[in-house]
Amino acid sequence: MLSENQLKFVQVENNTAVIDSRIYCRDIIEVHHGDWMRNVLDEYKDQVESRFGVIRFENGKPQKGTQGGRPEKYALLTEAQCNAFLSLSRNSKTIVGKKMDLIADFEEAKTRIRESLERALFAEPDSEVEALKQRVAELEAKIGATVTDRLEFPYSSKQLHRDSRIASHSYVVGAIKRDFIEGQDYQIVENELFMTEQMYLGFMLSFRSEKGADISVLPDTLLIITKFFFQFQQARSKKNARVAQSDRYKQMELLEYN
Repeated sequence: MLSENQLKFVQVENNTAVIDSRIYCRDIIEVHHGDWMRNVLDEYKDQVESRFGVIRFENGKPQKGTQGGRPEKYALLTEAQCNAFLSLSRNSKTIVGKKMDLIADFEEAKTRIRESLERALFAEPDSEVEALKQRVAELEAKIGATVTDRLEFPYSSKQLHRDSRIASHSYVVGAIKRDFIEGQDYQIVENELFMTEQMYLGFMLSFRSEKGADISVLPDTLLIITKFFFQFQQARSKKNARVAQSDRYKQMELLEYN
C-alpha cells in the first residue's frame, strides 16, 4: 500500500495525487473555504474543467475546530486543477512559500505513486518466473536432460503461438501434427509439443510475411523459407505416402476377407 508519510498537503486517491480544497484554502492560500468555493471555484469551474478534467466533489463532516452542521461540500483537486486555481490566488511572502511546499508535495506524491506501480508491475512477473523455473525442473526430471540443452527441439508450440500472435494454439498444434513427422520435426513431452528451430523459424517467417517482411533479414529469410518449403513438401509427401500405403493394406485385407 502506498505510504503517505511526510506528505504535508496532498493525498493519494486511486494512484492520483489530489488536494482537499479545505486544506488548500486553510493551509495554502489562507482564505475562507466557503467563500472560495462560491467566489472562485464556481466562477472558474467550467474553464478549469474544459482544460484539466472534471472536478471531483465530496461531502464530508466539518473539520475539527469548526462548528458542526450540515455536511460540507469540498473538492478534490488534481495537480493541474490546483495549479490553475493557484494562478488566480494572491501572493505574499508566506503564501509563496506555501505554494512552493505544495508543488514539492505533489512531486513527492507522484514519485511514490510511480514507485508503487513499479513494485506492483514487477511482482507478478517474478512469480511467473519462479513458476517457469519449477516447470523446467519438472521437465528435466521427466526427460532426463536440461530443456535448454535439447537443441534438437528447443521451441514449444505455445512459444510459437505466443510469438506469432496470429493462429490459435490448437490450430498450431493441429497443423504441425497433420503436416510433419513426430520424432523428426517435433516431439511430444508431457502433452506439450516441441519443435525444431528450423520449423519454428519457418512458421515465424511465414507469419511475419503476412504483416510485412523485415527487409534487413530478407536474404536470410529467402534462404531459410526456401529450404523450409522443400522440407515441408518432402515431409508431407512422406506422410501422404505412408497414409496411402496404409489404406492400400486395408483394402487388400478387405478383399482377402471377402
